[in-house]
Amino acid sequence: MNDVYALIGASHSEGEISCDVRHDGKHQQRRPDKSVTTQWLLPKVATRFAKTTPLLPDEGFGYDPPLGAPKSLAFWGRGVGGSWQATIPQQQFDTGLNLDGLTRIQVWIGYQSLHGRPTAPPADSVGPHERSR
Repeated sequence: MNDVYALIGASHSEGEISCDVRHDGKHQQRRPDKSVTTQWLLPKVATRFAKTTPLLPDEGFGYDPPLGAPKSLAFWGRGVGGSWQATIPQQQFDTGLNLDGLTRIQVWIGYQSLHGRPTAPPADSVGPHERSR
């Protein structure tokens, strides 16, 4: 999974803003046989950088990396669904972050999926796992 963020109109002397992104909750996926698989995702937090200008088309998603070599390891192997939350650490405000001009927040999430039988359930999910046959 790859994710890209923009806080359009915000300002910071470094030109980008450090955000803590949290992903957890319930992810459901319908299988080819019409059954539904549910994953309860344990909370995972990763630091990402948000631009202060609009994201460009295909930004960060210019090519599909091999499934064995993800571009964004922190959330690799997890369902794209669930709950997403982005917070800005106080340190960013202490070093000059200004949100007065903030007009829009952009979040792009890209993912890849496999069809067929997985070799093992994701290590960071809990609960029963169903495998397609």
